[in-house]
Amino acid sequence: MLLRPGDLLEGKLDTYQIAATISRGAYGCAFRARTSDGTWRVVKQFEPSEYLSAADHAYQRKCFEREAAILTRFTSPLMVRGHELIQRDDEIYLVMEHVQGQTLRTILDQQVLTHGRPFSAPTVVGIGLQLCDALDALHQLPGQVIYRDLKPSNVLWDAVGQRLCLVDFGTARFNAAAQQATQGLGTEGYAPPELYSSHAVLSPATDVYTIGAVLYELATGEPPGRAAPEHFRGYDERLPEGLRAVIRTALQPEPALRFPTAADMHRALAAEGLAGYSPPFRLPAKNHHPLLACYCPVCAAEPRSDDALYCGRDGALYHVAMLQVFPAHRPPMTLYLDRKEAVLGRSDPERGFYPDLDLSGADPAKHLSRRHATIVREGLDYRLVVHPSTNPTRIDGLLAPPASSHPIAPGVRIELADLVAVPLLKPVLDEPLGPAGAEP
Repeated sequence: MLLRPGDLLEGKLDTYQIAATISRGAYGCAFRARTSDGTWRVVKQFEPSEYLSAADHAYQRKCFEREAAILTRFTSPLMVRGHELIQRDDEIYLVMEHVQGQTLRTILDQQVLTHGRPFSAPTVVGIGLQLCDALDALHQLPGQVIYRDLKPSNVLWDAVGQRLCLVDFGTARFNAAAQQATQGLGTEGYAPPELYSSHAVLSPATDVYTIGAVLYELATGEPPGRAAPEHFRGYDERLPEGLRAVIRTALQPEPALRFPTAADMHRALAAEGLAGYSPPFRLPAKNHHPLLACYCPVCAAEPRSDDALYCGRDGALYHVAMLQVFPAHRPPMTLYLDRKEAVLGRSDPERGFYPDLDLSGADPAKHLSRRHATIVREGLDYRLVVHPSTNPTRIDGLLAPPASSHPIAPGVRIELADLVAVPLLKPVLDEPLGPAGAEP
């Protein structure tokens, strides 16, 4: 059964609360989810069509598990990071880094629609250099990962990290010696001739061809097709001959005539001297947290629009306020502090009482009072007002008497009967992935 917004998915590393559906495909669904500390993740659920044969179902599951093995074992700033694989009976989920941005497919389509032409030569080279770096990093991994399905829809531009990021490793595979290509994998128009054969041996040159195909489309507006183009179709006749030569070399039908590695293609592109030091795109990032829970950590000003990420007064990145709740025998839950005053307690439908922060789901024994306490925000400061209750309230281990008020800071431990709650304040944008490196 597919996950739904509001569901909790418990893993070994964290508990993930499903927030929204991102996409639905032939073999599953992707969701945006929030960890217990408010960090965004993508949860990919394997849920293929019921009309698949048993053999196809088994093969697609194998591809899903292979993708998870690659993404959770290795890290690079130019590929989406996998955090953990969760298996629950027959259900299987892959938790991945949440990359904000748009695919090259979307960006290219918008470029042609808005300007009537594809990308300029410097932009094509700038993208090509990052693609070469990304594929070369895969080829250098133990076992030599061959990506096989590079195309504009499998490349995201990260609006936060200002980088390209490879996604969808379902057809990627480790390239052991003497293994041959599986016929039909890859996407027509981008796949090299050897992927249409069941006898060719894969190599880094296989991915070099796909880089050339993507750059050809970015420069001309259409993919090259199966045959290596003798002439560049497209809009810009000023496309430098040196760039055309690099792309033509990458698109040679015979692997031996291409650049042997993505690193060799990188050097050829860099020799053209066209790419600058600035990122090829400037896309705005988004704040996926509710605005009412966000404010400036310097002056306490609140954002006025969904597009606002930085305070107009002092330029600080807005932060989001949340409350982490840790029940005794249940997964943790995270609630937004989206009011200046919020009552914490247990709902009572018979009396028509519903607190602002309803902790009933974390308190099945009903030890929590209906109006246990109130969290109040005044500018940059928070305080906890304790109400009379049968079960006590403690702050960092010290008893808080009824009708008392206490300042609370992020990270302080609040005990509400059997529950532990911790206020959390964090930037509305998650940090991008750090330096490249392979995990042991």
